[in-house]
Amino acid sequence: MRTPEHLVLSGGDRYGAIAHDRRILFYRFDDLPADGGVARPVAEIKTESPVLGLASRPGERRLALVAALADRSLVELELPEPLGRDSHVKPRSRVLLKDLGGELRYLVCTRRSTLAVVDRARGAGPVLVAVSAEAGGATRRAELPLANLTSVSALEPQRSDLLVAVDARHGAHVLGFPTGQDSATLEVAQVDAEVRATAVAALSDQWLVIARKGGELLQVRATPATGGRVPTAAEVCRRLRHLLRACGCECREPRPPDGPGTPGDGAPPDGPIPDDEPCQERQRATLGWTVAQLRRSGRYLVALAKGGERMAVLDHNLNVAFERYLGPRGSLVATSPVGSDRMLVMQRGTNTLEAWSLDEYVPALRGVPATDPGRRPVDPALARPVTFHGRKSRPASPNPHLRVCVFTVTEPGQAFTDPDQARMQALLETNVYDIAYDYYRENSFQTLEAEFTVFGVHLGAPRPPLVLPRSFASYFYDDYSPGGIETVMPADWADPPVFDGTEAMTLHSEPALGVGKDYAIPFAALWTTHTHNAYPVVVNFAGTETLRLDVEDETGSTRVLNLAFGALALNHAQGDDEAAFLDALGQHVTNAIRAAESAAGTPVVIQDVVFRRIRTSDDDTQFGRLQGQIRVAAAGGATQKGRVTLTLPGPAPAALVATGLDGAGSRPGVLGSPLQIASYFAECLHAARRDAGEGAGLNDPHLDTVVETEEDAAAQEVRVRINLAPDKGGNGARITLVSTSELEGSGWPEAAPVAGSDSNVNNQNTMRYHPDLANDVFTAAMEHLRATGPWDAEAVRAQFADFDAMMIGFVGACPASVPAADRWNCTNAVDFARLRMFVRYHQATDLNNPDPDDPPVTMGTDLLIGQRFNQFDPAVMSHEIGHGLGLPDLYSASGFRDDVEYIDRWCQMAGGNFRFNHFCAWSKWAVNWIVEDPGNPSLNRVVNVPMPDPAGVTETEAWLCPVEYWDNAMRADIEAEVGAGLPIGQMMKVHLGSDGGVVDLIELRAPGVSYSQLLPPTPAVIVTNVLQPGTDRRWAVNGLYRRSVHLLNEGRELTAVGDTFDFAASPEFPVKGTRVELVDLRTIRGGTIPIARVRVVREPAEFIDLFFQDNVPSWRSPDIWVDWPADNPDPTVARIYPEGTPTDQGETVRFPSSGVEPHFLVVRPHNAGAVHAEDVKVRWFICDPPGAGDDGRWVQRDTMTLPQINGGTWETAPFTWNVDPATNAHQCLRAEIIDWTIPAGVDPTTGDTLALASDDVLLQNNNAQKNVFEFEATT
Repeated sequence: MRTPEHLVLSGGDRYGAIAHDRRILFYRFDDLPADGGVARPVAEIKTESPVLGLASRPGERRLALVAALADRSLVELELPEPLGRDSHVKPRSRVLLKDLGGELRYLVCTRRSTLAVVDRARGAGPVLVAVSAEAGGATRRAELPLANLTSVSALEPQRSDLLVAVDARHGAHVLGFPTGQDSATLEVAQVDAEVRATAVAALSDQWLVIARKGGELLQVRATPATGGRVPTAAEVCRRLRHLLRACGCECREPRPPDGPGTPGDGAPPDGPIPDDEPCQERQRATLGWTVAQLRRSGRYLVALAKGGERMAVLDHNLNVAFERYLGPRGSLVATSPVGSDRMLVMQRGTNTLEAWSLDEYVPALRGVPATDPGRRPVDPALARPVTFHGRKSRPASPNPHLRVCVFTVTEPGQAFTDPDQARMQALLETNVYDIAYDYYRENSFQTLEAEFTVFGVHLGAPRPPLVLPRSFASYFYDDYSPGGIETVMPADWADPPVFDGTEAMTLHSEPALGVGKDYAIPFAALWTTHTHNAYPVVVNFAGTETLRLDVEDETGSTRVLNLAFGALALNHAQGDDEAAFLDALGQHVTNAIRAAESAAGTPVVIQDVVFRRIRTSDDDTQFGRLQGQIRVAAAGGATQKGRVTLTLPGPAPAALVATGLDGAGSRPGVLGSPLQIASYFAECLHAARRDAGEGAGLNDPHLDTVVETEEDAAAQEVRVRINLAPDKGGNGARITLVSTSELEGSGWPEAAPVAGSDSNVNNQNTMRYHPDLANDVFTAAMEHLRATGPWDAEAVRAQFADFDAMMIGFVGACPASVPAADRWNCTNAVDFARLRMFVRYHQATDLNNPDPDDPPVTMGTDLLIGQRFNQFDPAVMSHEIGHGLGLPDLYSASGFRDDVEYIDRWCQMAGGNFRFNHFCAWSKWAVNWIVEDPGNPSLNRVVNVPMPDPAGVTETEAWLCPVEYWDNAMRADIEAEVGAGLPIGQMMKVHLGSDGGVVDLIELRAPGVSYSQLLPPTPAVIVTNVLQPGTDRRWAVNGLYRRSVHLLNEGRELTAVGDTFDFAASPEFPVKGTRVELVDLRTIRGGTIPIARVRVVREPAEFIDLFFQDNVPSWRSPDIWVDWPADNPDPTVARIYPEGTPTDQGETVRFPSSGVEPHFLVVRPHNAGAVHAEDVKVRWFICDPPGAGDDGRWVQRDTMTLPQINGGTWETAPFTWNVDPATNAHQCLRAEIIDWTIPAGVDPTTGDTLALASDDVLLQNNNAQKNVFEFEATT
């Protein structure tokens, strides 16, 4: 059975109907159980052809549906009532249309008509077909002038046949056939290209809601005078265009209703339409994502993202009642545009059906009883997950039993010589399955049991592992190669390659995403280097330092230069003029060389010396490396490459050490080994990146500085590759050669691009083709069943219906630790060691279904777990099962922040899961093992710590039981020890404000009965910063994302009574005015389980809130504008507008006929806090292709660091935007605040370094967008 493809409410919203393939299942809404149990259908219809579309008529009380079938027919199906359990009554069927004339795209029912959008033959546009609800038959057809439809919905299905169609390129349109006539002429009216409407819905016959790109929702009164008739598409759109363009200051009280002499015949009046919508009635909302569909559900409005992955429910005033992330694959949602407030939600890939009554659900979320006396009573057992009959879902909150069906597999050519799996099963049971079972029993407080059923052992006849049709590796991604450029250099070490600094090479990066750039690669006869730690950098020449340089120039002449340095004192502090410091140092060394050349009577043989700062850390308090570049001067009639050798007459003076001129870290241009080639070119690349303004703490580099070499000694060659940076590479990425000079014979003029792999740095060696793998495994299993007994599809289907997970065990050689007599006999698969195990989602299907009239047998779950069976690794299995429960990885990875602490040793879902520690408190909270139920103190184990009271200091205390322990008697045993005066729980939730999506948790950790044994033996209180479970907050800081959990007090755990932790001491996510103290530490149950009394003290404190001003629409942010500096009083200084302006683009963009025209793109970040923010990093992006908006790709252009933004003020970041001839039409620009530093001070009492303000937790407003439309050619 495939994933359900259609979901509707029917029969006056008393029933839900689910269609998949040729089956339509009906469920009585009121029968859906409140306990998450199994709901069985009350009726089933089998259609003659697969169902491609399903719809019900608004307000229809009959249990009737309209179905579009794969044979192109359109039928109405009606079931007689009443229905009994498992009713298989034959429906009354009426053919509305025998042939729709094309493949169905969209199906919509209104009260009067059935409207279908179909695709005709390839190359022809879509067609709208209107079929009368009463008579049937094709009443009207017309071609749609919209080729890129993304959604089609009814505007007011109870009142009219008008549709809202959204085109990916041209936005929203209202369309319909003229009413009261049989004309086949289709009226199509665009809402407004400028406002970028993405969806329109009617709240009533007087109010419409318009969604715009970026997530804005606007409610407007739309009642043009029509004499009581339904308005036409043109009238609706004309009204909307006017209201959407009207500014708030034009609003005035409503005009009186139409009277004698006023237009009442439906014709749009001449001239502008008065704005009769008073300001207080204009309602707006802003969601953080673009709305693709708007639907009515009783008195609520449901907004859905494209694909259904996000949903928001809003009331009639556009207040957001709640918002949900529905999973990466989205969900099916059924609502009723009229009548009840009932709603059905089903996540794709599962069979978990959520049935909601919004009138009951929304007030419950707000904690407000539903007291409307005019509303009928609603079943309180709604808004619960239930399971429809047919197959089992993976548990969101785990079932008591997690049933795993294991399929062991080998690849073609792999030898497994045992007759069956008996010996392998015995070893796996003891060393893997039983351990995973015990771990989850303890970890879940005895609520979850993992059961493993092995195919070929417990299911089916005994047999060896299944043999896949292709290799293991073919289902996985390859090793990651970012892409780069490669050459072959000569490697005769008796005559090594030499570089002297006269060379030049330009490379061009072509990253997988974003715009490439050119890099000038510098060379040297000698690179010098010295690492400085913290500022200041002190270089003091006493005037007594000497140095000898032996120079062999390009003609073969040898020169000896004896350098004597003059006195110079340089003290370079953080914030000083870095360029001046480096220039002064370079000039001082160059002066000594020129004096030595003059004394030796030689011409200039050494070019001016250049020094660079090579940053090694994002930490601005660290200087990094001081790199020197010594180059031989070019000589006429050159016959060879020059060489430079550095010699000290004695111990190195401090000044020469500080400058790297002691030779300790030098990289000469004579390259006598692959290692010397790699280290030399690494210095070249460091210098090139620094010249491009890139590196640690600067703009993201495109080039990696790790150079790959591979020697072929027999051929006396060495392959050398320069790669793109790991996060810039990938499919199609590469580096190309632009130009070279003076590099003949080195191999570099022949360098060739190397394309990046399909994989990236994170998905390399991970599962790629999991649907193919799951289907191949399951098909092989079904073939085995067919070969060993009679085939009964229903019986087989029942065998696999109740599993929660499908585990695929990749079999290899038995671990060598097993005695030889007990081992299973198998070889390892090819390329086996690199493959990474996985969790994926796909419902495995029998591809060799013997009966085409019967649906193929499928697994009863879509959860796939990969496991390696050439070693005993129950820890990895337990980690992967955690993913099956819905938990994310919590360890560090490429693309994630490197300035935060990860929870590694404290959680099995983090790094080092070999430790077999329990889940952290957040993970157990997320799967409901730690129960949060504030209304039921006997069950609740989450103690809330509210926001600080503005009036003064507040304290919250609780007794915490370790995350490792809980049972039904635990609360009573703790109260017996300490009394009942304080709350008892397993974690404290510290609220941080904003929208509540980010909180801090406090938990007690201790070794468990059998697991968490590698935790410290002393009980410890840890503090974490977490995201609310189920949220999808991928906010980037400095271009890197965070995990759901980060540790705040690493190395400062509370282990002894009196220990405290000030939340302001956390390097990241600090909270000022909040501290936690371990007040008491006791034990219960004979000293076996520790408990901790924890106190949280909070007081009002300063905070930082960096933001861009909100604007409707969001793409007219007043904090981004274009400035053409040619008409500025000072062309080097950008024009600054008053706060709150300009909402237009600023100045017109001037594009040249050739070359570039300089502009400023000015960005204005604000700080709403009371404390200044330091080193505020702002980045700007441009959309590629131009004007594509959400459908395009944001390409990073530049980054700027503002030294400080004071509280309550703003600063500007004027970026350079060089406009080329191709930038001559609509363009989207975006800015983002990507990083900042919170100032800190030393607490005189404790000596701790504490943040002076709480961190910014409202990151939604750290982005701004400005779309520009005005362009003109330069003259």
